[in-house]
Amino acid sequence: MSAREPDSASQVFVPTVRMASGREPILCTPVEWHILTKLETVKHQVTWISTMVNTPSSRVGGMSDTTAEMPNEIIFPL
Repeated sequence: MSAREPDSASQVFVPTVRMASGREPILCTPVEWHILTKLETVKHQVTWISTMVNTPSSRVGGMSDTTAEMPNEIIFPL
């Protein structure tokens, strides 16, 4: 994303999920802000679902090797 001059239509998105670049604020348009917010919501939901799947399977004795993990081919921009 190229650096842009702030204008009245720009918003600042501050991610709560750590990205490769850290948690630095991102200058974006209202549409981009909405998309980033939705993507972050999806990331939180995937993390929650992964936890809900892994917790019961980790409590079952002898099945600790079969816990569900996020596939490597699924990559979120956050």
